[in-house]
Amino acid sequence: MKLSAITGRGTRKDFIDMFFLLKHFSLQQMLVFYQQKYSDGNEFIVLKSLVYFEDAEQDEFPVMLITHNWEAIKLEIKTVVNNFLQS
Repeated sequence: MKLSAITGRGTRKDFIDMFFLLKHFSLQQMLVFYQQKYSDGNEFIVLKSLVYFEDAEQDEFPVMLITHNWEAIKLEIKTVVNNFLQS
């Protein structure tokens, strides 16, 4: 599960994968999936991890079939998290 990967290590690739997953699933849906698999998981830590990019900044940009701007990816994830928190 990508949310678990981001919470655990948070590589640039994980955030890029999350960016594309958010095109198909809402953050709410993904958190439900996460809670189903990791019943002892902490939603607050997951949300905090989703907007912590410092460790990922050290990683090289992976080779991709569809290239995207890293700053745009971060902004999109931050926006989704902020919208979720405000709902």
